[in-house]
Amino acid sequence: MPWDGARIVPMVVLDDAHSVTGVIDALLLGGISVIEIGLRTPVALEAIALAAEHGGITVAAGTLTRPEQVWHAIDAGASFGLAPSSTHLVMEAALAANWPFVPAIATVTEAHSALDRGFTFQKVYPADLLGAEKFARSIGAVLPDIKLLPSGGVSESNLESYLREPNVFAVTGSWIAPQELISAGDFGEIARRALRANDIASSCG
Repeated sequence: MPWDGARIVPMVVLDDAHSVTGVIDALLLGGISVIEIGLRTPVALEAIALAAEHGGITVAAGTLTRPEQVWHAIDAGASFGLAPSSTHLVMEAALAANWPFVPAIATVTEAHSALDRGFTFQKVYPADLLGAEKFARSIGAVLPDIKLLPSGGVSESNLESYLREPNVFAVTGSWIAPQELISAGDFGEIARRALRANDIASSCG
């Protein structure tokens, strides 16, 4: 999978596509080599294309909620995709494209349904409202083949507790590169947050 070995997938929302270059440089400086660009603004696909051209970092398209967004993200150069849900149409589009994709689940039934379609990597969203680590353990107890990516409420303070769960392969969140730091051009702080997060992840094995 494109994210193999990555424990942290910073999610960014960009109002200016060209600011993605500064974000990527900051993440790489902090030892993080994956970025999720959420399709939440009109410039998201342009930012994905710029990030893919940058090199040195694996680019994911996030917040995929419609099947046509799968094809747009692939055309822009995204290596894989993530969604906030596990809708049939979006999962089928990813399967048809043979494109690595991580659907999101909020119940055991959704997790089982996505697994039946071949998705062994699944995002938990919103993780904080679902019980955080306890939810991950519940999924692991009945569906041990699934690897989870918690999202929603993930921060530096709970990063370690998530990553120590045996069925959690990585986490995603916006605390490393939030919109306010990107808008302010404070890439130094983004690099510092990335470095701290990477250090925590490294300590979890």
